[in-house]
Amino acid sequence: QAIVDFFNNSFTNVTVTYGDFSNYTANSAVIGAADVFVVGRSLNSTAYANSTNSASFNALTIPVVSFTSYVVRPDSGRWGWHSGAVAAAGASVSGSETTVTAAGATAFGTTAGTADWFTQPSGSNFFGLGTGSVGDGDVLATIAGSILAAHWSSGQLSGTGVAFGGERLLFNVPQNGTATVMPTAEGQQALINALVAYTPLTTTAIPEPSSCALFLGGAGFLFTVLRRRKRLA
Repeated sequence: QAIVDFFNNSFTNVTVTYGDFSNYTANSAVIGAADVFVVGRSLNSTAYANSTNSASFNALTIPVVSFTSYVVRPDSGRWGWHSGAVAAAGASVSGSETTVTAAGATAFGTTAGTADWFTQPSGSNFFGLGTGSVGDGDVLATIAGSILAAHWSSGQLSGTGVAFGGERLLFNVPQNGTATVMPTAEGQQALINALVAYTPLTTTAIPEPSSCALFLGGAGFLFTVLRRRKRLA
């Protein structure tokens, strides 16, 4: 899948493995030992509609990344990162559809303002953007006023008042498949830069032995756990 190639090709020392980690209780040992937990895009978010599991995921002290607002919306006990539901209508990706905020410019390594990150075939819209407040966090980018990307630091409150145990990054990627996670080189680089900014992932080689173990959820779900081996004495 494109997301596997994305992590393998964009970051150093990443190992990819499939697994369904939506049940926190059943997978707490594996998740707790990770350096980063990432939720992918192609999934059924019903697996995350569990307030007990959601509280555990939100309390994690490691960085957590979601590639979809369907998991982090507040509906039915999901994670509640933003206060509103997923935008009901698809947003047009015609022209320079993305608006990057000042906070986003720092994270993405670009300039604030409009950008064209989602060039797709004529008539294609972006579905699954977030809505509402992000609490203490920062909206990094929007499309048609809806949330494309947002970030929260450890201890900040979400749009529903949840205190996060660690860094959180939401970056909505498109559902319709391309050879890459993002359909343009500019958008792909923005995502890479944000992951480097907010997680232990790196795009440069590390002199000491190190690795990242990437766990991807099967059975229609896509979840990732990234682990880096510690520096040897």
